[in-house]
Order: sequence, then structure tokens, then C-alpha cells
Amino acid sequence: MFCSKCGQQIPDNASFCNKCGAKATANPAPQPQSAPAAATANTTTQPSGKQQPKKKGSFLVTLIVVAAAFLIGKYLLAPGMVSTPANTPTIEKSSTISAAYSEIFSSRHIVRAPHIFVGMDSSAYAIVDEDGMIEDLEFGYSGDLIKEMVDTIYYPISDLSADEIPVLDESMKEVFSAYELPGVSSVSYSTGNNYYIITITCKKLDNSTNIQKLSELGILETTGSGLLSMYQTESALLANGYVKK
Repeated sequence: MFCSKCGQQIPDNASFCNKCGAKATANPAPQPQSAPAAATANTTTQPSGKQQPKKKGSFLVTLIVVAAAFLIGKYLLAPGMVSTPANTPTIEKSSTISAAYSEIFSSRHIVRAPHIFVGMDSSAYAIVDEDGMIEDLEFGYSGDLIKEMVDTIYYPISDLSADEIPVLDESMKEVFSAYELPGVSSVSYSTGNNYYIITITCKKLDNSTNIQKLSELGILETTGSGLLSMYQTESALLANGYVKK
């Protein structure tokens, strides 16, 4: 069947559209879509703006809808990049943590477990939206190519009741399970410090076939199956409001 909101073809037994996050209802034919704006190479998209929730119920719905649409077009990182131009600056590994990065987590009493990419350099970034949702991105790279990526998403749940959290958990797992690819991408879930936490881990990104598969799943959006450039990705993240570790 097709999503009644955006026209995306989805499985007949789906509860949510994995493109726009709308509740799935049968629709005999996809709705015409306006031509998408041309993708700007190496630009990371952000979650759409959301109104401040007034009630617990509406906040729960907002979280579920955001989750459904979160990964669609999320990583427009380095489409088509397969190598680094000779004049591209080298990214140096840094052991320091910026004050802005620390403030993002310490002010919300979030304790982050150390994440180490063995045998690779790593770089981390974070951003907070207007509703307090935190996204923490970490990349393991060798040379200029990204090899591993971990995206930890913190959804604030302090406005939810104890009965509403299991509903949120079930809905999130239904939405994000579509982004699991054995041996390449996995998703884990936890709750703590007034946040519902989703961790998406992608591995073996130095393989163009895997990049293509993740693109088909909707985790990565690229203009082709090229590999991801760390330099291009960093530039895109910093240009879109992320703070670097």
C-alpha cells in the first residue's frame, strides 16, 4: 500500500510510514510529490522544527513522529566521495573537549560512556534542538574515509508518565527496527536521566556496497554509492549547528 500523507510505498502490515512518520493507512495510489530541491553536496539536514508541547499526550506523539522521520535524509554527508582531493586539509585527532560540547551534556546530567574506535582516529559532534532533544554523532575514520558511525539520540521524557514510556518504547522500536542491517547497522534502546536513548551504530562504511544498502534503508542519503569523506562530513556538520568535541 501507499502512505496516505506522502505517497511513499510501504509494506501492507506497516503501522507507520518509514518516510514521513505518519500513521499508515491504505491509499490506492501514491500522491503526486513536488520535485525535491536539489541536494547540496555534503550538507547535513536537521530534524524539522517542532512546537513546544502543551500536554503529555501531544509530546508523546511528537516524539514518535520525529522518530519516524528522523533518519530520512539525515546524513547528506559526502555523496559520491570516493577519495580526498590532494589539497584537502588533513583532520587532526584532538584530545580536548570544547566547553560548548561539555555544556550540552553536563547541563542535562547526561553521562556518556566512552566510545573508542580502535586503530582509527575519531571525531565527535553534538547538537540540541529547541525541544531539548540531543543528538551526539561520532565517527571513526582512517585517512579521509569514515569507517564507523555512532549516532546517539536523547529524547527528553520528563513530561511523560510512567505508563506512557512503555508506549513510546514500543513505537520507537517499531520505527527504528527498519534501519537494522545485519553486520552493518544496529539499533539499541535505553532509558535514563529523563531521556529515552536510541543508539544507531553503522560499521564497514569503507565498503561502497554497504553505503548503498544503508542508502536504500534510508539511514544515509547520497547521490550515489560513493564512500563518506570525513573532511566533507565535518564541514557539513559544523555548518549546520553541531559543536565539535
